[in-house]
Amino acid sequence: MAKNGKQGRHYFMETADISYVIRCVTTIAVLLSVAGAVFTYNILLELPFFTNLLTLAGLN
Repeated sequence: MAKNGKQGRHYFMETADISYVIRCVTTIAVLLSVAGAVFTYNILLELPFFTNLLTLAGLN
């Protein structure tokens, strides 16, 4: 028997570990999404159609 009272090896992650990994992956996904949105917006600003659309909407 192992020192911690469990027999054999266990390869499963604890609930706290899984929660931490999910939070990290979610944070990375959100940051990449924001970066992609900013990049796409900057590319769209180069298009005359998009800038005209912003002007018509009063957002430029």
